[in-house]
Amino acid sequence: MLKLILVDDEIAIRTGLCKVINWDEYGIEIVGLASDGKEALEMIIETKPDIIISDIRMPVMSGIDMLKNLKKMNLNAKVIFISGYNDFEYVKQGIKYGIENYLLKPIDKEELEQTIDTVIQKIDSEVKNLDEIKKSQMVLKNNIFNRLILGKINYSEILVKSEVIGLDNIEAIDTIILSCIDIDNVDTLNLIHTVEVLNDKLARYSNNLICFKNYSNRIILIFINVLDYRDILKSVFDEMKAIVNTDFLITVSNEIHDLMDLNNAYNQALQIQLYSIINQNKILFYSDINKNKYLEMDYIYIRKLFTDERKELLYNYFIKNLNHIIDNKMKPDLIYNMVFEIIMNGLNIIKDLKGSIYNIYEYPENIMNCIMNLKSVDEIKIWTKNILMKMQNYIYELSYTCYSSLVNKMITYVNENIAQEISLKTISNLFNYNGVYMGRVFKNETGELFGDYVNRTRIEYSLELLKNKNISTLEIANKSGFTSSNYYYKVFKKYKGTTPTEYRNHLL
Repeated sequence: MLKLILVDDEIAIRTGLCKVINWDEYGIEIVGLASDGKEALEMIIETKPDIIISDIRMPVMSGIDMLKNLKKMNLNAKVIFISGYNDFEYVKQGIKYGIENYLLKPIDKEELEQTIDTVIQKIDSEVKNLDEIKKSQMVLKNNIFNRLILGKINYSEILVKSEVIGLDNIEAIDTIILSCIDIDNVDTLNLIHTVEVLNDKLARYSNNLICFKNYSNRIILIFINVLDYRDILKSVFDEMKAIVNTDFLITVSNEIHDLMDLNNAYNQALQIQLYSIINQNKILFYSDINKNKYLEMDYIYIRKLFTDERKELLYNYFIKNLNHIIDNKMKPDLIYNMVFEIIMNGLNIIKDLKGSIYNIYEYPENIMNCIMNLKSVDEIKIWTKNILMKMQNYIYELSYTCYSSLVNKMITYVNENIAQEISLKTISNLFNYNGVYMGRVFKNETGELFGDYVNRTRIEYSLELLKNKNISTLEIANKSGFTSSNYYYKVFKKYKGTTPTEYRNHLL
């Protein structure tokens, strides 16, 4: 277990940090709570923590002074600063001494989780003699741009941190282009290496080029006031062919004119990632794809439907969109495009699960031609229903064969012991593995924290129990492994958007 110390002069903040995320799921143990830097130093010397989350402004000894003392004592804990103010002068001092990130109160749970993920990765793969200042600046810069493309940062914070991200004159920004590079079957270390190579190559073109790995393991390029970005992208494409031994696709957004629109640009680039099945090793521009008038779809919802055990929901979704096009007298070619996009989503899921798209269709590059040869709505319905069912069955099969033996054992244990106390700590003894290692393997393979998977499985189990009106919700909570009905209601609302009682009333 990694060791963590929390430092803040407000007891409510310390208590809140203890509960804001499930530290056990990250393999982290809280070994101390301190109210100021001096008290924290005594704990640090005694417990040698791996991570310290500390306020900046505190009585007796500030966070900055505590950090200075850490460096003098050669104690290399990872430090994350928090503050209720935009203490940017303090932040710059913190960067000088190697802080990992700077979070504003109230703490955003997702930002904290992302920061902890980054810190854990750094602890696992620490590179000796790496310049701490440069590394910290890069983490902060990447964190800011990751939040920008996800739409989770406000303009005032951007202004405050503009120096960190290398944009001294935000008002002078005229045009911004975002490009997304999706690489098949690439591991994190190779992806990081690719980013480093690209950064070295791009440095010769312009200082207004940002290249980083995002949280979804894609490479993001951002061109700011770079007029010849198309020529640079061609060079990037040639460089990628030289350093990557697998398929990849580069997608490019339309021009935007405001940093705060980067989320829209990112979504545009993601939208045309959909076409990677038949457009590998190419550069695709959103403006070009848009000219084809492909119907915009809810991709996240479609992906959920492909993996939902209620297989009829996906076909019903298709019928709903088909009827919408027909009822509103929209152009008939939108029907073909809608079918194509749904199928492309399914093929991408199959590819993500390391399955073969050729098990679904022998010549996937001809799928659109096949769809276009369907001459009536009834033909389209029959053909689509058959191929969707084939894809759903294959995805279901892959979902249970693509994981390692350890992860399959963890999944089986959860399903067979749903009413018992289940955590990485409890099952690590059963399987004779380190709990931190098990949690990391599970998340890497499934994309989901083990604790989230347990909760989701408990909720799905409880849905069947709710059909029996003679069982109380308290009893259902206990049978599903929840320690209290209040926690059961909270988790149920998170996953289903309603309460167990409301859900049961709807059923009955």
